[in-house]
Order: sequence, then structure tokens, then C-alpha cells
Amino acid sequence: MDEDSNLSDLTACLEKALEQNGVKDNRLNQKIRTLLYRSVEYDRATRVLGENPDDAACHEYVNQVITNYQECHEVVTRLERREPEEWEIAVKKINRWANGCMKQWNIYGPLRKQCVEECVPNAVLAFLTGTYHYDTEFDAWLCVLVQNVCRKYIKEQLHPNHAAEADLLSYDKFEFLLEALADNDAIASQRARELRAILLEAVEKLSSEARQELIILHYFEGFSFKEIAQKMDRSLNAVYKLHFDALNELREILDDWY
Repeated sequence: MDEDSNLSDLTACLEKALEQNGVKDNRLNQKIRTLLYRSVEYDRATRVLGENPDDAACHEYVNQVITNYQECHEVVTRLERREPEEWEIAVKKINRWANGCMKQWNIYGPLRKQCVEECVPNAVLAFLTGTYHYDTEFDAWLCVLVQNVCRKYIKEQLHPNHAAEADLLSYDKFEFLLEALADNDAIASQRARELRAILLEAVEKLSSEARQELIILHYFEGFSFKEIAQKMDRSLNAVYKLHFDALNELREILDDWY
């Protein structure tokens, strides 16, 4: 089956789930449909659900988009309109998250202030030029966006050795690193092999077998979250939460080591 057929099947599955959801408000129904089409076009839905999701997974995904749209759309719209009151709240969060990144990376004093001063406006710009798909909570999405901006700034502006130290201490950078280590080409380097060994040792320290299994399946064996949900007999949302908790615990383990 070619790529266009896969996308068509995914769109049809999401359409069916939206119809079954029974949204009575026609304007809301059309808006959700537009968001779903956009997620398919951007390959966002495929990354979350896999290429051949079943009806249950699509139904859960659509419900998540509807819930987040109803809860977050007004805030997102006010931010897009650049309303000062809403941005005052958002900038405080962005500032706090950026400071959290610097703390995780052991960056203190004037250097931290400099980094935060650069990262906060860059994060605002990244939001205004980015795409929020409503398939995750808005604050969680915005927090990861801030972490991405901070990571990029550290890599580009600071000494390479300092940036390398941050790799094992950042939640978002750690997730990025895991994805890179799942690539066989990346494993060819000695540094990558060393990091892989460290990460595998950290995975063994996780407090539950479920967290260990999820990390191995997703990052080292390449299974999608939808496939993992089937293997572990859990809902997709439960797998998302398990993933979040596992990465948080891994970060804490690595913080203790480094």
C-alpha cells in the first residue's frame, strides 16, 4: 500500500471517529475536522497513531482533540491575537520553564540570566510561527516548545562541551537523544554507543517493569505508541502518561548520576 493510500485510510478512520462522537455543534464539528486534516497533512497523526490505526485508537485521538480544543481554544486565540493580559500569564510560564531548563543543565548566575533573556522571546516567536494540533494539553505542548528553544540556544551559543553536558539533563533533550539512539546509523559512533549503554543501565533502574518495557519498545525497538498500547493492553492516553512518567524518572536517575 502506497503512502497516499495510508493517509487516505487514516483520514477515513478519523472521519468515522468524529461522526461516531456525535458533535452536534456544526461549527465545532467543522473546526475539529479541519484540525484532524491538518494533523494528517503534517504527519502528526501518523506519528502518534501509526500508519494503520484501529477504530478505537482513532476514536480516542479524536476525543482528545475535541477535549483540548474546548478547554484551550480561547486561550490560544487570545495569544494569537497578542492580547497583553494573556501574554503576561504565558510569559511568566515560559520564563519559569526556561529557568527550569537552565537549572537542569547546571547553568547559573549571569549566564543563566543571559540565556533566559534570549530564550523567552525566541519561544514566543516559535509559538506564533508554530502549529498546535490540540492532541495534547496546551501547557504541555508549550513547555516542550520552550525546552526545544532553550536546547537550540545552548547548542548554538555556548561551548560545545557545555552543551554536551546538557544532553543527559534535559527532559526534552533526553527524549531527542533516545530517538537518535534508536537510529542504527547514529549507533555507529563510539560516543553514541557509550550513551546507549548508560541509558540502558538507567532504564533498568526504573521503578516499574511497565516503564522499562515502554522505553525499550518505543526507543530501542521502534514501536509506535499505538502499537505499544495494543501490546500492553492499555489505552493510548494511559501509554502517553506512562511515557511521560518514565521519562521524568529517567531524567531524575540521570540527574543523580551526573
